[in-house]
Amino acid sequence: MLRSEKRCLFISDIHLFHRRNTTPEIIAALQAFLEPYRRDRPLDLLVLGGDVFDRLVEFQASDVHDACLWVAWLLELCAQAGIRIRVLEGTPRHDWGQSQIFLTIVRTLAIPVDCKYINTLSIEQMDDWGLSILYVPDEWSDTADKTYRQVIETLEHCGLTQVDVAVMHGMFQYQLPVAAMMPCVHTESDYLKIVRYVISIGHVHTYSTSNRIIAQGSFDRLAHGEEEAKGGVECTLYPDGQYTARFIENERAKPFLTWTLKPMTLEASIVWIERKVRKLPRQAYVRLKGPKDHPALLAFDSIRQQFPFIHWSKLADTDVIFEETTSLSVDPATLYRGITFTADNLPILLLDRIQSRHDCDTVQQTLLDNILRRVL
Repeated sequence: MLRSEKRCLFISDIHLFHRRNTTPEIIAALQAFLEPYRRDRPLDLLVLGGDVFDRLVEFQASDVHDACLWVAWLLELCAQAGIRIRVLEGTPRHDWGQSQIFLTIVRTLAIPVDCKYINTLSIEQMDDWGLSILYVPDEWSDTADKTYRQVIETLEHCGLTQVDVAVMHGMFQYQLPVAAMMPCVHTESDYLKIVRYVISIGHVHTYSTSNRIIAQGSFDRLAHGEEEAKGGVECTLYPDGQYTARFIENERAKPFLTWTLKPMTLEASIVWIERKVRKLPRQAYVRLKGPKDHPALLAFDSIRQQFPFIHWSKLADTDVIFEETTSLSVDPATLYRGITFTADNLPILLLDRIQSRHDCDTVQQTLLDNILRRVL
């Protein structure tokens, strides 16, 4: 039983090394978001619930060094504030086991922090707190039913019938009804009956709740179609079995905006766009939406050249997105990845290539992943 109230912060789907939202920008937002927990806002447990990283990168990439410095900064913050930190492995095609860097930096710098990296289905019992936590990484087995059976076996092995908190990476049926019948989707009732307080789940980038399930969504904006508020969820657990939870917004999240064009001439459209652009930070993402014969869409290249500090795309009534990016340069030498193809990693690598060329939302990623695994 929980001995005293505990404050927990759940963040997931940070996606460092993302191709659209840059690592330095995401890190700047993370530091602004987390700095108050150093002194002003008490916190006992910080959980990074998977997908800390977006893709596998090689060590010479500058983003790697930015990420390592941020990890060191975060661990020092947690050590100073007495915060325990837990890092769950997320989707294999995103994290690639790279979150082990947390433990490497703890050992290398001898940081006095309680930090654990979890990449297996397991239960942690914090005896000094009277708190038990179930961890379920993404894609632990090929079906949610198999995963749940192993959860029950793990509970029995630990002599438990319930845990206090569950930290998961995956999805529940309520989050994506279109995918509810897919074998990898978890059933809400299964986990609600074995968890006393809250179930925190990452992977789907939109914040949502259902009963005691809290999906905190992604920490930052990463694509069009995910333009809602981003951030994390702060929970306080009480010994009497009650809890409170509140969403805390990342106010520095990258703008991803869709502007619906009005019926007007090209000249009037440009004036309208210029007025709106003035309020945006540099490198914001803007998608122009309207009829395919709208003057602004027909003159899209001209608009893109006139406002080169914005990442532009367009969405015609045919629902076909023609992505255009500006202010981005790619060194061809950085595109080489020496990876051996195997039956296990080929679906992951193909999906990674598709995502590098097309803007796929979470539903599309999941459907593509299942199709590739069946075909291959």
